[in-house]
Amino acid sequence: MDNAIFDPSSIVIVVVFLAVLLIARQIIVSKAGDLRQRILPADSSIKLRETQRIDRTTQLSLFQLDGQSVAIVHGPGKAATMVLLQPSGPSDE
Repeated sequence: MDNAIFDPSSIVIVVVFLAVLLIARQIIVSKAGDLRQRILPADSSIKLRETQRIDRTTQLSLFQLDGQSVAIVHGPGKAATMVLLQPSGPSDE
C-alpha cells in the first residue's frame, strides 16, 4: 500500500515539530521576565522589578512607578489588587 494515511516518516516529522514547539514555549515562559525587561524602554517611568508566583494561577508583581514601589496581585479570572508600598526607614537591628 503506497497510499497509506499514516506514513511513519510523516508521523516522525509531526512529533519532532511538536517537540520543538513545546521546547520553544518552555524557554519563552521561563525567560518571560528577562524578555519583558529587555523590551521595555529604559527611560520608562514604570519598571517591573520582580514577579513571584503565589500559587498555580496567582502572581505578585513588584513595580516601581516614578520612584514609588507598588505591589500588584493578579491572576486569570481574578480581580487585580494594587498596594502602594511605603519606603521603610533604617532598621534598628
